[in-house]
Amino acid sequence: MRALAAVRTDLDLILNFPSPQSMVERRDLINLIRSVAKPKDFESQMKEGFKCGMIAGQILLEAVLQNGTGDLSATKKRIAAEFVKSRQRLSVKTIDNAIWKQYRCVAPYWAAHITFGPRHSVAIPCLPIELQSFLAMVDRFRVLGETGRTRQSPTKSILRPSETVPIRFVASAT
Repeated sequence: MRALAAVRTDLDLILNFPSPQSMVERRDLINLIRSVAKPKDFESQMKEGFKCGMIAGQILLEAVLQNGTGDLSATKKRIAAEFVKSRQRLSVKTIDNAIWKQYRCVAPYWAAHITFGPRHSVAIPCLPIELQSFLAMVDRFRVLGETGRTRQSPTKSILRPSETVPIRFVASAT
């Protein structure tokens, strides 16, 4: 219902937007339109974020699947080696200091994305109708990550409690 109201508001704004009257107003509007960033301007950042998120998700996924018997550093070494094979530079140090450190808080989302698989699109992890199931899987990965341990660090959990970025699903009554 809220989505429909938002679309109606957007359409109302588009249809009732005052047209520029003078040449100066037209030029200003054209300059404003030209100054708006285009998706291609963010393409490299989006690809890098996707790659880093997938790495963090893979680390968490493997740690959870190994159920305390795995070695996070071995997983990170294997991932770095796979990138080197594909002629991309990535070191374990970069995974530790940049990727895992920054993306650990969203790793459950990426692990769920990997688990759901590219059924619909590589970029979109689930259909809107599957969102509740997807977020339930995210929460399961979060719990397993916060309570799970790895072999080399028996006193620390894989994820820090309360670090994961929360997204709550509220089913609308329609």
